[in-house]
Amino acid sequence: MDEKKKILEVKDLRVSFRTNEGIVKAVRGVSFDLYDGETLAIVGESGSGKSVSSRTIMGILAGNAIIEEGSILYRGQDLIKLKESQFHEIRGNQIGMIFQDPTSSLNPIMKVGKQITEGMIINGKRKINKYKALFHDENQLYENLVSSIKEVKTYYYFNLKKKKKIKRLKLDKKQIKNNLSLAKDEKNNLLQDIIENLAAVKGSSTTLTKSDRRAKLGVLKADLKVARKNLRLKRKEAKVIITQEYQGYKDAYVQECQAASEKIEKIKSEHLHQDLRSADLSKKEIELQEILAAKTQLVEQNTALRTFYVSRNCTVSNEEKNRTLLIQKQQIDEIDKQLKNARKEYKKLVKENDPDLIAAKKELADIKENYRRKIKVTLKEANEEALKIMNEVGIPEPEKRLNMYPFQFSGGMKQRIVIAIALTSTPEILICDEPTTALDVTIQAQILELLKTIKTQRKLSLIFITHNLGVVANMADRVAVMYAGKIVEYGLSEDIFYNAKHPYTWALLSSMPDLNSSDKLLTIPGTPPNMLYPPKGDAFAQRNKYALKIDFLEEPPSFKISDTHYAATWLLDPRSPKVSQPEVITNRIAEIKKTIELLKKVQANSLATSQLETPPVVTKKQKSSKSGPLKSEPKPSSGLDNPDIVMDTLHKYGKKRVK
Repeated sequence: MDEKKKILEVKDLRVSFRTNEGIVKAVRGVSFDLYDGETLAIVGESGSGKSVSSRTIMGILAGNAIIEEGSILYRGQDLIKLKESQFHEIRGNQIGMIFQDPTSSLNPIMKVGKQITEGMIINGKRKINKYKALFHDENQLYENLVSSIKEVKTYYYFNLKKKKKIKRLKLDKKQIKNNLSLAKDEKNNLLQDIIENLAAVKGSSTTLTKSDRRAKLGVLKADLKVARKNLRLKRKEAKVIITQEYQGYKDAYVQECQAASEKIEKIKSEHLHQDLRSADLSKKEIELQEILAAKTQLVEQNTALRTFYVSRNCTVSNEEKNRTLLIQKQQIDEIDKQLKNARKEYKKLVKENDPDLIAAKKELADIKENYRRKIKVTLKEANEEALKIMNEVGIPEPEKRLNMYPFQFSGGMKQRIVIAIALTSTPEILICDEPTTALDVTIQAQILELLKTIKTQRKLSLIFITHNLGVVANMADRVAVMYAGKIVEYGLSEDIFYNAKHPYTWALLSSMPDLNSSDKLLTIPGTPPNMLYPPKGDAFAQRNKYALKIDFLEEPPSFKISDTHYAATWLLDPRSPKVSQPEVITNRIAEIKKTIELLKKVQANSLATSQLETPPVVTKKQKSSKSGPLKSEPKPSSGLDNPDIVMDTLHKYGKKRVK
């Protein structure tokens, strides 16, 4: 992992939600990294904080959310500190997301084609994006300094409030001590609550004195002044560069357009003088002009009639007015149909009679289209890209499906459309928030295989969120197991599946079915804790049959098992009693290893047999020369002797069959 480039870093993220009942602690100090080209799976039960973490990365938390602490570093910038206008440039373009329910993700009254192309058109302002990219670093430095100044000011005023709160709590403590009317137990309970509140308030942040604040602000403001000056200079330079570049495009465009227009005029004049046009085409032109004149006359009559009807001199009844206007509307509709058919026939005749003219007009249209594409993503370009992506995600007949509505698709096809929408902006990171939960098992396998293929082809980095370890067994490079807003175990896929150390991971693995499951599946007793009142000690202690006394008193630290494997459980403390992995997991791994060994033997035997039975391959050269014995060519290996395939099969745990 050290060799790979780290593209996303989440540090000590803490997110809460305001509710009528109180503050819900949804995420409590989550930290993880995402490397270039890897798949990180975040696994846990519902309510463990997986989706909240991903939504924080995307900047789409609910209005009652509070980001208490932490940072999300992407390309040297903290996403938490970005304004919405800045986040809009990252969301979708560089970090995409696939949501759990495709039906609720799609607009039911908008055609699929428009939903796929919408993001490309909105974010595809190439000229503006190129201009902003030239001073991106300077702008980022300036924005970071502005955020830092705001943070220091907020920090100072927060500490002032904290001092007032401490003073008030101390006063309350003194009043309770002097209150003789309270019973001893009641007084002790109240004092204990105040002591706990005091400890929480004192530990909420480090103090910042007035002089420290002043010195820090002075340094930041001086840096801000320099950064603002550099940003202005860089903007001016960028404007000059972009203006010169696009002026060159414009000059070339004008010259090409003039040449194409002259060519069209030349062809038209040649056809006019040489009388190359057919009689049918001339007749159709006259017919088209007559229909257009008739329509113009009808529209003018309708306008005059409507003007008369609203005047004071009109004595016609409303019933007569409506009847007359309806007749005229029907006449206009009828002539519109005639006009449409006449234009189709005219275009067909033009193609037959004027192929040179059609080619010249197409050339002019292509010149205009290419110039527009230098400035922005055009509708034509967006539609072409949409068709490519729909083919890529496995949607058949994309030309036809582009004009269909979401309700005309199955659940699996809707999820493919959602994946296509996420891919339109070619993101660097793709977050998959339980994308297979609403699908049946067969479609799940197809979507997972599709995501693996897309990840390899596009060199994406994936964050895959799920409650099912079996779904990510053959997909994830690393796995983070979450419970009650914390990561309780973190490691490579092999570490989690074959050497799990946390009791919660054991419980998840034990509850997964496999091909040999005949008895009732094991379940995790109890329910996750209410995060309005986060439990003391280890959050999983109440449901953990291996819980120690200390689990109910203190929260375990994260113990290092190897350079890639960590787990937060007191069972890893050297002073704790030795507890082995549950027998059901050990037996399952042993059985799968035996199956793999058997498959390898069968494969070896079948390969040896095929070498004996395969008829010799005779080439023309061998036939003519007839020299030496002929050799048979062995069949290609099925790959079961490949270590990667063996590992994949071990991963499957019954979710997929060994091929």
